[in-house]
Amino acid sequence: MFGLRALDFRTSKTMGQAERSGACQGTVAHGLASGMVAGTKVATEMGWRPVEGILPGDRVLTFDGGLQEVVSVQRGHLWSSATTCPRHMWPLRVAPGTIGNTEVAFLLPEQPVMIESDCAEALLGDPFALIPAAALQGYAGVEPMAPPHDLNVVILHFATEQVVFANMGALFLCPAAQHPIDLMRILSEDDMSPYVPLPLDQAALLLAVIEADTGPDNTFFTLPDTPGHAACSAVAPP
Repeated sequence: MFGLRALDFRTSKTMGQAERSGACQGTVAHGLASGMVAGTKVATEMGWRPVEGILPGDRVLTFDGGLQEVVSVQRGHLWSSATTCPRHMWPLRVAPGTIGNTEVAFLLPEQPVMIESDCAEALLGDPFALIPAAALQGYAGVEPMAPPHDLNVVILHFATEQVVFANMGALFLCPAAQHPIDLMRILSEDDMSPYVPLPLDQAALLLAVIEADTGPDNTFFTLPDTPGHAACSAVAPP
C-alpha cells in the first residue's frame, strides 16, 4: 500500500532507541508537554469527570483493564517559565470530527493517543496504534495554537500503563506510577510494555497513508458513552 510495508513500522521496537524529534523533546525543564489539558473529562465509575478533579484512589475506565485505580496525579503548567512557551510545546487544535471529537479539542504534542484504522491493521497487524499527538499536525487541518500562560496540565498515573477514555473522543496513554511517559525511552526486544507509541516520523507517515487511502472522515473510532452519561467535548483553553 503506497509503497509501504509493515516492516517499516514494526522495526521501531528493535532499533534500540526511538529517534528524537524536533516536536517531541522528552521531559522539559520548565513545563509539561504531555498529559491532558485541564477541562478534559475522563470516564470514571461515576461518569464523566474533569481530569483536574481526579484524585488518587479514584477509578477510571481504561481501554484494556476496565476500571483501574489512579495511584497518583501529577499537576503542573504547560510552560512555567517567564519566557514565551516554545512553539514545539504549543497545544494542537483539533477540529471537530477529526478524532471523533464533537467540538474543538486541544492535545499536548508529546502525549501519545490511540487511533484506530484499517490502514494501521494492514501495516502493523493491529487496527489500534499509539501515536504522539504531534504527528497530527497538518492532518485534517490540525495546527498548533499559542497557549495561555497558565494552561494547567494533569497526568494520571496507574500501577501499570493504561489507556484511558476522554470525552473528546480520544484515548490517552497514561504512565505507570513513578514512570512518566518518555518517548525517548529505550525500546529493547524484551520490553514487555503492551503500549509502545510509534516514533513521530512513522506516526506521521501512517497518518499520511490513512488520509490518502480513506480521507480524514470516520477514520478514528467513536467513543462510546458511559452508562447514563452522554459524551461531551473538553473545555478549550481560555
